[in-house]
Amino acid sequence: MEPIHSLETADIQPLSPSVPVPPTLRDGECYHVFISYSSTDYQWTHCLIEQLEACGLQVCYHDRDFLPGRTVLENMSDCIHESQKVLLVLSPEFVRSRWCLLEANMSLFRDCLERKPIVPVLLEPGVSVPLHLCHLTYLEANDPDFKNKLLKVLCTPNQQLQGSTVLPFYPPSIYNGKALQPLDAVNEDSLSKWDCGQFSDMEVPDQLRLIIEDQEKYRKAVRMINSVSENKVWFRPVWVRFFLGSIGIDYSYLSLEE
Repeated sequence: MEPIHSLETADIQPLSPSVPVPPTLRDGECYHVFISYSSTDYQWTHCLIEQLEACGLQVCYHDRDFLPGRTVLENMSDCIHESQKVLLVLSPEFVRSRWCLLEANMSLFRDCLERKPIVPVLLEPGVSVPLHLCHLTYLEANDPDFKNKLLKVLCTPNQQLQGSTVLPFYPPSIYNGKALQPLDAVNEDSLSKWDCGQFSDMEVPDQLRLIIEDQEKYRKAVRMINSVSENKVWFRPVWVRFFLGSIGIDYSYLSLEE
């Protein structure tokens, strides 16, 4: 498989007449996008950077913007904080090296990544997309309309991306069995403290679609949870537990007397 070395080889068409306008940088923001890439993809990425900056976007990348005397992790964290979005140039080498650096130090990056839209760019077909990014819609570099699509995303204010397929990062623990995906009850607004909630079995949450092969099994599991009647959780209020405890103490006392 031949890697893509330049934007021209991706057969990208010229920009459409209506070029999107970069959003205004807010307080604490210095860049519209931080681009993370492998050094093996330097030529392709720098060609992209030149074209993005020609459109008025402020781009941050490690070769130019990392500060001497600081660690790579400190620089990455600062650059992500100061950027509106994060663009990942996904290639086999990036997945092996750069992404591993992010993943291994996720405690450092989690807070800032969860608040930043991530834009994955698939540099060549067949790249193994990291599991934690698979719920995102990625852009393909060999798409003839790639640049126009990328500019549209980068020039869309973050608040307008809420609910879209370009979503903030989800922690790896959601996918590795170390945490449960929280579900909100559909009737939570009308529930009292000890009531049982009802959960929707209409759709599998986006974050779980990747790891749930049989969606009907998921729906069946949710229906089982919903079928738990309130009389099976009647002991949850404090007064009921106090009453049961009193019975237990009385029974123990009678047993001792006998």
